[in-house]
Amino acid sequence: MIMVEPGKLRPSQIITTFGPGSIINMEHDAIMLMGLHKWQENTDDKKYFQEINHPYLQNLLHVTFFKMPMTIKGDAAVPCISFPQYGVCPNPACNRLQKHSKESTNKGGGFYCRFCSWGKSGQQHLYHARFVQICDNGHIDDFPWNRWAHKHDKKNKGGCKESKESEKLTFRSSGKSSGLGDYKVRCLHCNAIASCAGATDKKVLGRDLGFNTCYAKQPWLGQSGKSQEKNCSETPYGVQTRASSIYYPSVSSALSIPSWIHPVHDALQDKQGQSDTAVRVLRENGQSFDEIINSLKPTVFGKLLEEFSADEIKKELELRYEQIPDETADLKNVLDVEFADLKNIKTRLIKPSIDDPRIDVEPVSLEGDLIEYFDFLKKLNRITEIKVLRGFTRGKPPDPFAPEEFSKKNEKFRPISPGSRKDPTGNTVPITWLPGVQNNGEGIFFSLNEKKLREWEEQKKVKERFEGLRENYITSVEKQKRSKSEYIIDTFSHPRYVLLHTLSHLLVRQLSMGSGYHEGDIQERIYHSKNTNGVMLYTSSVSSQGSLGGLVRIGEGKRFLKILKDSIKQSTRCSRDPMCFENNPEKIKKAGIITSNMGGSSCYSCTLLPETSCENFNNLLDRWTINNIECGFFKKIVSE
Repeated sequence: MIMVEPGKLRPSQIITTFGPGSIINMEHDAIMLMGLHKWQENTDDKKYFQEINHPYLQNLLHVTFFKMPMTIKGDAAVPCISFPQYGVCPNPACNRLQKHSKESTNKGGGFYCRFCSWGKSGQQHLYHARFVQICDNGHIDDFPWNRWAHKHDKKNKGGCKESKESEKLTFRSSGKSSGLGDYKVRCLHCNAIASCAGATDKKVLGRDLGFNTCYAKQPWLGQSGKSQEKNCSETPYGVQTRASSIYYPSVSSALSIPSWIHPVHDALQDKQGQSDTAVRVLRENGQSFDEIINSLKPTVFGKLLEEFSADEIKKELELRYEQIPDETADLKNVLDVEFADLKNIKTRLIKPSIDDPRIDVEPVSLEGDLIEYFDFLKKLNRITEIKVLRGFTRGKPPDPFAPEEFSKKNEKFRPISPGSRKDPTGNTVPITWLPGVQNNGEGIFFSLNEKKLREWEEQKKVKERFEGLRENYITSVEKQKRSKSEYIIDTFSHPRYVLLHTLSHLLVRQLSMGSGYHEGDIQERIYHSKNTNGVMLYTSSVSSQGSLGGLVRIGEGKRFLKILKDSIKQSTRCSRDPMCFENNPEKIKKAGIITSNMGGSSCYSCTLLPETSCENFNNLLDRWTINNIECGFFKKIVSE
């Protein structure tokens, strides 16, 4: 086991792209971060982690706090292993494909070829193997190189006798093309050879090599991962080591809003949440909030009672401990709480103080066409976002709106933690935290005219188009076992989501040209239910990069109106028209066609964004809702 060299990975990378279970390409090796049970324990001086909190998100994910890894000079918090375990020598005269020696250890310098001394240093760094094997249930293992080399050898299928005892394999490219067929694996014992063409075909490992079931390997969990699961029923398949489909993180996020920014919550989260735990225990023992306040007055509520009344403290405790999400709670529940809180801000709000501006919201006066189409527009001069990594999937992205309990029971969802760890005394203790990151940012927040939106939703053609689009979405998601139809229908109950989501993407494209931010840096939050609608476009990061002022400046009335009109008019054009424009989900539904397309009139040329920006992996988008001559919500602006 090795440690990631300090400074090589940022906290935000560990929470998203490069979390436990992912493959990270370092300078001289490819590595995989270990599960939470292997992470360094926090110390009194918080050497390895910064503790962060968000009461509602903690309730939703059933943990007591979050940890953000910190970069420490000369030390690191997150252990990792070298993976894949196979490497290739770059020496043209060697090109040996070899498994890392157990005797050699990687301390950040990589592994060296054991069979040649090519180069000035006398030792040659190996580069990682081109493929690994995964299954759709989230397991991962080294690619079966030896069996692959002998797949055409009927006599020695599965590997010749000599190769089973001591592998002697080479991995070479003829240099004629960049295709997989140009790469060949050869056994030096029996001279069996096979090209890598088809190595990433989902059917090949099962059909040609007899891999009908997966070995359920979870190397990021170490030895604890082997005894927890038997062989899974999924057929494994090869993927390139750098393929994005190897790791789709499941990230939950929430903003620090006025409801959750109060000294009572800060006091309860002090000392790794020990005060919070004490309140929960007393609550479980049947004590009322009045009794709890009195009981914990010396240790928790003494200073708070000097500033706030007992009734004020009691109100915050009720908010924290009685409004606990049920087992069907998901991302939408978080968004509903945020929208209700942010909507009620009528004047500029900076909270809790100038020295700690976790949120700064400033309403903007509506003018021109904004009065007709919008209920409100607000500038977010400063927001604080908490992002938490809870698990991941392989092959297909997770459904961000699936309830937490469903994700835990879903065999395709891989948690990054085994749930418990051994303490220094050898006892098994539960892991009550998840890795997270706290970002600062800025943005724009608006809501469309609710009355106008309801009238638009009641149109027959709008309903039919939405039903076709949602049905295609349900069919695809259920087939991949990412969620259930009842959850999807409950979450996406009205056509407004597609309209808001599409408008959000169009605005991001326009904003990136005038704000100084790249498309991939601007994120979205879509607020939608029967009686509410809203869009937040924001950018955030651990550093000041998330609050440079570019979005806020555009949030002024006249500037935003211009961006809005430019976005709507741009939506009428796409380089893939008429093919993109004529894509009709309603007709696909009526024809009974099963398709992987979970959008309407949308493609990478007009509406799709980098996945770091979109909350729903570019699904449920349709330009038709914006610009259709008969039914588009902004058809008046289009006609201008």
